[in-house]
Amino acid sequence: TSWQLPVTQTGDYWVLISNTCGNWSDSIHVEVLDIPVFTLGPDTVICVNDGKVDLFGPPGMVSYQWSSGSASQNFTATKAGTYWLTVNNGCFSYTDTIFLKEEYPINIDLGPDTVLCFGQSMFLSPGNVGYKLHWNNNFNGNIKEVTRSGEHWVWAKNSCGVFSDTIQVWFDLPVDPYPLDTTVCHGDEAIFDFTNKRFTIEWFDGGHELVRSFTEEGTYSAELTNKCGTFPKDFVVNIVDCNCPLYV
Repeated sequence: TSWQLPVTQTGDYWVLISNTCGNWSDSIHVEVLDIPVFTLGPDTVICVNDGKVDLFGPPGMVSYQWSSGSASQNFTATKAGTYWLTVNNGCFSYTDTIFLKEEYPINIDLGPDTVLCFGQSMFLSPGNVGYKLHWNNNFNGNIKEVTRSGEHWVWAKNSCGVFSDTIQVWFDLPVDPYPLDTTVCHGDEAIFDFTNKRFTIEWFDGGHELVRSFTEEGTYSAELTNKCGTFPKDFVVNIVDCNCPLYV
């Protein structure tokens, strides 16, 4: 019933006045403003190669002032540094700050494709990349032991993207000591083709051809070398008369 009312909370308020002439009323909505506390989020990273980080101010403010000079509610940062935003709701101002640290593309290198001897092992590591690694067999450590032939790959990611490398590893076997026989018709060539084999060859005459043909019967020796060592090998050529009569 007082002629004035202190207001400390947001809400709708009305008053009724009466005298001998009648009743009169009025209402008002009061918004009590607090300090507009907000956050730009925790410090984070930004890629040095065309990186972007979107920063968001709180809605409904009277004014926005970014460290870059922008007066928009939101701002997109394109380089590392410290950014701050001051907002005002008509009564109070509040400022928050965020730091963006440079982040670089990840250098992942497993080395060149490799050949080993069966029974050996190889340890693959992309180096100390500083990020979680994902291998093709779900291994996530930094060093992976390889004991079988196959393709091995690893990848990691950061704000600059996804980076990977692949290596092929083969395991050779010792060359068996048994002679390799072949039989051809008289007048034909006996051809030995090793173009798709993972060894070098030195023939009895000092030649190193991976494809070698012989027209005379006999035993031709060579030495085959791979990751398991050097092994002697004989190649036996048999020649037969393919035009002999057939009696029934």
